[in-house]
Amino acid sequence: MNSSTGPEPISGTENLGEDVATDQESAETESNPQKTDEPKQSAEITELLVCQGAKCTCDKAVDASPKKLNVLSHNKYIINDNGESKLLATTLENKILNLNFGQCKVPDPSKPVPCTAKLQWKDYYEKAELPNGAYVLTDKSTATCTAKGGSIKIVQHGQQANVTAQEVENAKAGSWPADSPLLTEELIHTEQEVKNEDKDGASVKSIQVLEYGEQQPLNTPVTFKANFTGKPTAEDKQGVNWVVYDVNGVPMQLRADAGETITITFKKAGTYLIEAYGKTNGDKKVTKPYTIKENEIETVTTVDGKDKVRVMEPVEFRLKSLFQTVAIPGDLDAITWTVTKMSGIGTPTLLIPTGKLTQVLCDEECSYVVAAYFNGVPKQSKVINAIKNGIQSVTASSESIRIHDQVTFTVKDQFKISPARPTEIAAVKWSCKDASGKSVHEFTTKVGETISHKFDQPGEYTIQPYMIQQSSKVAVKIVVAQPKMVNAQWEYPEGGKKNKTGWGEPSHAAIIFESAEGLAVTLEYGYLDAEKKPHAIHRITGLKIPKSQVLDLKGCDFVPNRDKYGKQLKEGTEFYFKILSVDKAYPILSADIPQPVDKLKLVTKEEIVSIEFLSANRLVIQAVYGSKMRCRIRTRNLSTKSVKVRIYRKESRAGKDALRMDTRVHKEVYNLSATGIVEFDFTLDKSWEKSYSEKIHYFYAVVEEMEFRGASNTLVAFKNGVAVVGGQVLVGVAKQDGHQGGDCPRCNEKITPEELKQIFKKADPATLKSVASAYNKYMGDLGMNTCWVKAHFFAQIRVESGPGLHVKSGENFNWYWKSLSAYFGTFKTPEGQKKAKKWGRPEKEPKLPGVNLEDQKNIANWAYHKDGKTGSQLGNKEATDGWDFRGKGLIQLTGRSAYEFANSYTKKEGFDIVSKPDLVLNNITAATLSSMAFFKWKKITTKANGQSDANIISSSVGNEVENSYTLKKEAFRDYTSKIFRINECKWGKLKDAKSSGKRAPWMEFALTEAKTYGGKNEKTIDERIRVYHSKGGNQKKAGNQTAWCASFVNWCILKSDYKILASASSQSFISSNQVEKCTIFYGAIAVFTDCDINGKTIMDANGNTFGHAAFIFGKLANGEYCLLGGNQGDKLRVSNFDCSGKVFYSYTKKDGTKIYKKFKAFYKPKGYVIREIDKLNDDYAKVSDANIKVIKQALKENKNGEKSQ
Repeated sequence: MNSSTGPEPISGTENLGEDVATDQESAETESNPQKTDEPKQSAEITELLVCQGAKCTCDKAVDASPKKLNVLSHNKYIINDNGESKLLATTLENKILNLNFGQCKVPDPSKPVPCTAKLQWKDYYEKAELPNGAYVLTDKSTATCTAKGGSIKIVQHGQQANVTAQEVENAKAGSWPADSPLLTEELIHTEQEVKNEDKDGASVKSIQVLEYGEQQPLNTPVTFKANFTGKPTAEDKQGVNWVVYDVNGVPMQLRADAGETITITFKKAGTYLIEAYGKTNGDKKVTKPYTIKENEIETVTTVDGKDKVRVMEPVEFRLKSLFQTVAIPGDLDAITWTVTKMSGIGTPTLLIPTGKLTQVLCDEECSYVVAAYFNGVPKQSKVINAIKNGIQSVTASSESIRIHDQVTFTVKDQFKISPARPTEIAAVKWSCKDASGKSVHEFTTKVGETISHKFDQPGEYTIQPYMIQQSSKVAVKIVVAQPKMVNAQWEYPEGGKKNKTGWGEPSHAAIIFESAEGLAVTLEYGYLDAEKKPHAIHRITGLKIPKSQVLDLKGCDFVPNRDKYGKQLKEGTEFYFKILSVDKAYPILSADIPQPVDKLKLVTKEEIVSIEFLSANRLVIQAVYGSKMRCRIRTRNLSTKSVKVRIYRKESRAGKDALRMDTRVHKEVYNLSATGIVEFDFTLDKSWEKSYSEKIHYFYAVVEEMEFRGASNTLVAFKNGVAVVGGQVLVGVAKQDGHQGGDCPRCNEKITPEELKQIFKKADPATLKSVASAYNKYMGDLGMNTCWVKAHFFAQIRVESGPGLHVKSGENFNWYWKSLSAYFGTFKTPEGQKKAKKWGRPEKEPKLPGVNLEDQKNIANWAYHKDGKTGSQLGNKEATDGWDFRGKGLIQLTGRSAYEFANSYTKKEGFDIVSKPDLVLNNITAATLSSMAFFKWKKITTKANGQSDANIISSSVGNEVENSYTLKKEAFRDYTSKIFRINECKWGKLKDAKSSGKRAPWMEFALTEAKTYGGKNEKTIDERIRVYHSKGGNQKKAGNQTAWCASFVNWCILKSDYKILASASSQSFISSNQVEKCTIFYGAIAVFTDCDINGKTIMDANGNTFGHAAFIFGKLANGEYCLLGGNQGDKLRVSNFDCSGKVFYSYTKKDGTKIYKKFKAFYKPKGYVIREIDKLNDDYAKVSDANIKVIKQALKENKNGEKSQ
């Protein structure tokens, strides 16, 4: 061992052994003075030094075998034991960490307790004292345990070189020879001294490093601090003990009662464990790993550490060491440098070949690496890219603004090399173009890294910063909007569009804006005279458009006053409302115009307006028996204060009416509210269901006015059968025969703007609200009220209209003339060819300025001409239908037939998209509703439910353009399927409450299969196994050679109309979100996992696990269970399994490896409710009895041998 540090004095007197006499010699001198001049003969010293690894015994230890002694009081004084370094043992090795005898017999041998060793050594070598009052131990030394009274003996001193105590006594400070058996090489230096006592200290919670991080260089002191639980006293803190371990957990040093902190200098590289604890026994110990490293070169780097540098500028490189503040051993001036070009047109030149640093200069753009050779070791930089600085990206202070609002654009900190130089910043120029490609002149004078602008025209603008030339990759788009009214209609106060009103009847003005948040407006109510001139009735001031863009008019309903206006206003008078802009700087489009298009007409005669059935405040036309509903009747101008309501069930036979009298199920008199409304609760009594055999039952309500014109008898004032004014409405009730549809709680939930915002992240709140409102209002009518349809519909729109939910500007007809014949049959004829050349673009590139608007119309009208194949299929009838009904909207709605079908829904909202097709372009509600109607028209709603393949939906929507199908699939997978939770949707799933009364429905299929194919060797039923794999395992080509237990289970469950993950892996149930853990019941899925004899799960090289899955069928007397399943003894049969969780033998592989199994859990299809009839009450004496019942064969026990998957 290299002894770089001289030994410390090992006694209080220098030159111990030469100038100080021994005790024996002193005694002889006093009693025999005449012998002082005679030579002295020293007695033979036979005591051997004790060192690390010595063995000791204790007479009070339960285990009498010798235990190892750990030297922890120092790590400096070492015995060179035949080339092996061993620490000298001292009298300070007196604590439990030094000697632990395990269990102690004191005080009661019959009840051993843990060792609490506190040792008092004696018979140590007194003539050699080490620092801190320590003395070396010899093989003659013994100790007494002051805690329990044990007697400790050293039975093995731990060395082989037979180094004696006199070697220590004779050693001189600083003069131990290299070949001496004693060395002083301190690996760990601790400033805190060793203490003999060990008092109880505070409880330590954690250890922190004060000066350094998680690692530090050699020979530098580091201080560790203990953090405590609670608030200990200073005395408690002083009682903290510190231990240093090597990386293997072997203790190296102990400092008892060292206090709250300890400072240690490590002189050897490696990882150490630092432990701090307070009490000797039972205290929570805290350990922190700490790494010591030699300083070395890590890498070659630029001064700022960046890998992008400028061309034509010298770049300085240097060596980066592990510890920057610590000197690197070696001659830094001897470092040699090289540079190697990697790519590019430039050439890197090394400017300084040797020394502490170098510089590299590149004349053009290129990439290179710099290498340094130091102490014979090469170190290389990462790839350095020398480039001309440029702009990487640009940001805008807002993605959408109003006209006259200021917006800021900046490229600050967005250069290829940042920070940019002043000259580079000054070189930044700006360009701005509108959607048509026209430049905004004001931007030509703007320079610098940050600019501002106010747009005075609405539209979409593209802003590009550049230094030399423009790049489409460095651009930002913003939408500049003019505040506008996007939706306006009269509604009932509780919601729902209306176009008629009576005296004293409140009506609500529903108004939605776009880009108008925060603007102040005035609302005017009025009427139109015979010449359609507006006359104001009332104005409401102080209104402010909120963030939602929906004007809050609660408490501002319009109510026609008969007393005040009875003479002026006549039957059919039209009422309007009008928005007046207050801030003239922000004019609102469509403001100051009487709204809406569909005015509110005054009705002065008495009438029943409507009868509605509601569930959860939503209109319904279908319900199930047992449903509680609310009936709402609207009246207008009635002179009476109450009405009589009767509800009948329409009786029919074989679907024909009038074969017998309708049955009255409700009769009551109700008072009218002040606004002419009657509401009452109505329940479809379940007892009515059984009294009638028709599959569909219809009910209708009839209202009879009471005390009409003074008559006290019942008088039918209005005819039955007229839904709006006649007082009758039907509600269909589906009879509950057999299995009904699912009952997903989310299918009928309204979509929210917040959900849509997750899909269309760049859309403004008003647009999101309008889309959500339109969808919610008509999703029931259009059959789009399922999680699946919602997910597919908005996935399509996500790609068709983009994250900003921008209504498409319409199908583009800027065609190159030669391309027209390839896409449209009408242009393939000689006449068509002439028209193509006349109207089309003469050159393929560039595409702009392109075809003028008039010729685009000509191209569209000829491409979709009514006499052409495509035009005829689209239902076009007029010469201009091609352009008028070109593809537009959120989804490209194309052709007259599509528009006419959608128009039956959009007209309900006041949008006649046949007479005004461009409403689909400029009104988001019309665009949404027309797209929904398109889904219904194309029967996409039917395809969407339960369909996880988005390509099937995409092909129904339209042809693939570039990679649109892929993008739609990603939108469905990453956004909409998660937001609308299709994996949890219960659409089409059987309701347990409506099951046929049979136990776990899938067991019926399992038993049928077992009766047909059970008991037969799997090779003979391979064709059937392939069916299980194909449908239940998603394995199209697999047969009996592939484990089929899970495929059979999944096939049975899928046949029973429950959802399950189709997988051939028995372990798929453990992670599937379509099953859930459960208690045992008849038909439960039992899952087992392959393991070794100790229960450790077996995995292949890819981390896959294997096992078995089958259905619970019964219980055996021995506590095991009968499981019906496939791949059991290579058959479909019943086998017995241990479901306790214990490890049991399964089978032996060909290589002789024994495979065991253990039970994991029971599972059931998610949402299935375990009923009373599902309880496991099926007991069998032996498994053969169960097989006789199922497959008519007495197959014996065979739980072993199934293959694993």
